[in-house]
Amino acid sequence: MLFSTWLEGRVIKDAILGVVGGEKELENSTKNFSTDIRRRLKGLGVVKATNDDMGRYGRISDSIDKGIKVSDLIKSVEG
Repeated sequence: MLFSTWLEGRVIKDAILGVVGGEKELENSTKNFSTDIRRRLKGLGVVKATNDDMGRYGRISDSIDKGIKVSDLIKSVEG
């Protein structure tokens, strides 16, 4: 694995966990968080960077609103 790939994944994980409250929330669903927290997740630079004109950002944003495990969200954004 390239160091840059590893570092990018670490930045994504840290950014998302920083919004939701840490590693203890990895198995929690975004549906269990307040509207404000979900809005902050969708506004994160690492999440918004998935806007690739192929609908990926829209799918991720929709999954945040409908409920996705935080660990799966991290994988989706890294993906």
